[in-house]
Amino acid sequence: MRPKMSDHEKHDPIAYEKEIYQKGLRYERPPFTFKAHEWEELAKQRMSAETNGYVIGNAGTGETYRKNRAAFEKWSIVPRRMVKTTKFPDLNTEVLGRTVPYPFAVAPVGVQRIFNPEGETASASAAATEGVPYIMSTASSTSIEDVAKANRDGERWYQLYWPGDEHKDITESILRRAQDSGYSALFVTLDTFVLGWRPSDMDNG
Repeated sequence: MRPKMSDHEKHDPIAYEKEIYQKGLRYERPPFTFKAHEWEELAKQRMSAETNGYVIGNAGTGETYRKNRAAFEKWSIVPRRMVKTTKFPDLNTEVLGRTVPYPFAVAPVGVQRIFNPEGETASASAAATEGVPYIMSTASSTSIEDVAKANRDGERWYQLYWPGDEHKDITESILRRAQDSGYSALFVTLDTFVLGWRPSDMDNG
């Protein structure tokens, strides 16, 4: 049987880890790898060329992607030893005047139905279950309202690809719908007035 972290009080990672080891004593292995660096390659094997190009492809030669990865690798979590403690540290963080349980959110990714038939409703629902803020992309393949419903009482924000001035009425409609559906913050993306030079997508037509 698959270990379910959601069965543990407050998603206790130690209890989850212990459950996996205890099942291992009965020769039960988990149905997935815990080696995070292998997940991308496993995902590639299950997706079409078009889906791979969209999800994993980069603009140009991928130079910015490589530099971004290298920049993040300069940062590390440094544990403190020999410090009296009775529990895990509190990871609650205040973002935009609201308290969230972890210092991260689900980034906006569009057209998710190309790699999951449930699309954004699946990731929005998972984000709510895990207590992680969900950022919905303008390019989503699911409506603003359906994503909000799937996200239930979760923290959700809206990402807008700012359109040209000739479409102000559409922009106003989108933002009004997002506000009415409980999206509490707006993230504005300014880099898509012209589509990026994405070789993978272009190769796939």
